[in-house]
Amino acid sequence: MFKYPTVLTAWIILAAGIQLVPAQPATVTEAKMQIEKTRQDIAQEEKLWADELTREKAAEIKRKERYAEFDKDKQRLQNSLAEEENKLKGLLAKSESHQLRDKELAARFAALNAAVGREAGTLRASMARGIPYRLDKRLDALDLLMRDIEGSGISPEEAMNRLWVVYQNERRMAQEAEVYSGDFSAEEGTDPIQVKFLRVGRQFLAFSSLDETKLGILIPRGKGYVWVREKDLKYAERQAIKQAIATAEGKSVPGFVPVPVWKQSFAAPKKTSIVAMPSAQHLPETRK
Repeated sequence: MFKYPTVLTAWIILAAGIQLVPAQPATVTEAKMQIEKTRQDIAQEEKLWADELTREKAAEIKRKERYAEFDKDKQRLQNSLAEEENKLKGLLAKSESHQLRDKELAARFAALNAAVGREAGTLRASMARGIPYRLDKRLDALDLLMRDIEGSGISPEEAMNRLWVVYQNERRMAQEAEVYSGDFSAEEGTDPIQVKFLRVGRQFLAFSSLDETKLGILIPRGKGYVWVREKDLKYAERQAIKQAIATAEGKSVPGFVPVPVWKQSFAAPKKTSIVAMPSAQHLPETRK
């Protein structure tokens, strides 16, 4: 009986990757069957390897596609990042420019406030030298303004507006005349008397008691003011005060009344020409 060599059988088994050692074929038919079986195993193995290779190729293609997409996304992200960085640089540059402008504006505002403060101080000094008509209240507005400016609590616009209001009030006061009631104390420790005060602008302030026996005119002397009383006034001056108050109250025929005044600068307590009193219809009513 014919038998295949053992070496050939072992080679076929190794080529097929079969670990088990098959039994030796007893006949030619068995040998053919065994060879066919080995061929089928090899074909199956080749098919498995081919499928695996196909899968690996497909996976490689997908990996390349994903990498290509990732590369595109990365490029887009890099471009977007570059754009954002450029925008950020522009914003930083604008921010620095705005900060410089803010500093410049703050310096200008501080300079404006300082100028307004100096002007307020000048106005205050001028007001303090004027007649002491409600002086505390008038100066308080400027003192508060200067404190607010020093404390950087207000804007230049508000500071200028408040200073302008004070200027307007002072200008209005200089152009107005009024008669108002009040109390006057000749000396400390004495009882006050009820009087009528007459003010003409910021130049003239006088009073008369209700019975017209007590009179006075406020005049500058040194760095302040003193009251010149009826005993130190001439008869014409006393009559002028009475006539001026009566005219201002509408109790006398409107007209020009000569009253003694001093120069507005108050450089010296030297009398000048008379001042014209407006008619009563242009004066406020007496305040009770």
